[in-house]
Amino acid sequence: MPYLNDYKAILFDLDRTLIPPSREIYPEVIEMLKNLHEKGIITGLCTGRGYASVSNKFLPIFPDESIHIMSGGSLLISNSGKVLWEKSIDPKSTEELKELILQTNSIGIFMKPDAQYAYGEVLEGIKNHPWNQIGKNLMEMASDGVGLVYIAKPNEQVTAYLSQHPMLSFKEMQSNQGHMYYDITAKGVTKALAMEEWSKITGIPTAEVIGFGDSLNDLEFLQNCGFSVAMGNADFEIKTISDKVIGYVTDKSLPNYVQTILEGDLL
Repeated sequence: MPYLNDYKAILFDLDRTLIPPSREIYPEVIEMLKNLHEKGIITGLCTGRGYASVSNKFLPIFPDESIHIMSGGSLLISNSGKVLWEKSIDPKSTEELKELILQTNSIGIFMKPDAQYAYGEVLEGIKNHPWNQIGKNLMEMASDGVGLVYIAKPNEQVTAYLSQHPMLSFKEMQSNQGHMYYDITAKGVTKALAMEEWSKITGIPTAEVIGFGDSLNDLEFLQNCGFSVAMGNADFEIKTISDKVIGYVTDKSLPNYVQTILEGDLL
């Protein structure tokens, strides 16, 4: 019968877990993180998003000492932006992906710690995003240090290229609007891989971590946690492998659940 006191840290997926599809930050979530910090529980993000997309909007609600897993598990980074570990896509594959996106006129974003790199309307959308995201021109990007490439609505040519590539992994994901996209990383990169490195840096065994998630890119991460929690809106497979399923993110189920375990209820 596990209790919160049996664990030292909690890692949260972001989209549709910590925040709803409307992408607002519930006041209850801010209060939850504050209460966990006061209790001595370490908290951090474990997200597919890059640092440059969330640093100005979401990281300020976390304690200064938080260490986050980002870019689909290819990056460990501090709240202030110090890179602690990374496993990037090799430069040759990065250049090939760039050319593929340009040739197929695909919507693509290249995630690096300093910025999200894109071109055209996508870049303008990043620069004008209400989260105050950091965007730079893809044509000026150096090919090293790319942790994740996002491609929206991939066509057959993109899928064929990725399916046969020996040095890349990709996950099929679904956006808040229901559109399919790919998260592309170096071969073998998952949130669980980064979690092992996170554990070495923090000194906290993965068995003493509670994980919250909803999507297929959370699968390995949740399996690696000592206790895993799926949102009610999670993919069926995520619910199947999790220790507990709570309510929907839109019902503020996450902060409500954390409040009950802070008060001493069983996990």
